[in-house]
Amino acid sequence: MMRPLKVLLVGDGGVGKSTLLDAFKFKRYFEHRVTIGLSHAVCMVSLGGSERYKLSIFDFSGQPRFFRMIKAVPTLMRGADGAIVAFDLSSFSTLLTAREWIAIIREVSGDIPIVLVGTKADLEREVGENDVKELMEKLGLEVYVETSAKLLKNVDEPFKVITKMILERSRNR
Repeated sequence: MMRPLKVLLVGDGGVGKSTLLDAFKFKRYFEHRVTIGLSHAVCMVSLGGSERYKLSIFDFSGQPRFFRMIKAVPTLMRGADGAIVAFDLSSFSTLLTAREWIAIIREVSGDIPIVLVGTKADLEREVGENDVKELMEKLGLEVYVETSAKLLKNVDEPFKVITKMILERSRNR
């Protein structure tokens, strides 16, 4: 078995990162409190057949009041194999901060695979398809997934896709 793949899970506070992670891990929806600082989880991803990979997921708080830890953020991000950047489809401002998170990731971890994730697809939208396309083109992102932890819609997808992207990248090195 290979080493666990280090995956960053980032985005504004309240976009549903921890909720998405728990929906993926436990196959059910939980209400969440604010993540303080950083949460760490180890999950298995199955890519069909007997292919199983271990993800070491670093779930960063997006709450500004925890950003005093920002000095530690680059250290904690170093060595990441990939990242999931989440924003809330019902809050346009969270799409704008996704850009900042991506800048931090690229500054610290270089050009690692990144999956953009729109959460809360069950709510009324403030973010349109064109807004997402525009951001992806500007930032050179290739993969976007819409999820709803509440409806358990596509909750496995970001984790499977980032795993495939990481494996693909390591094969091409």
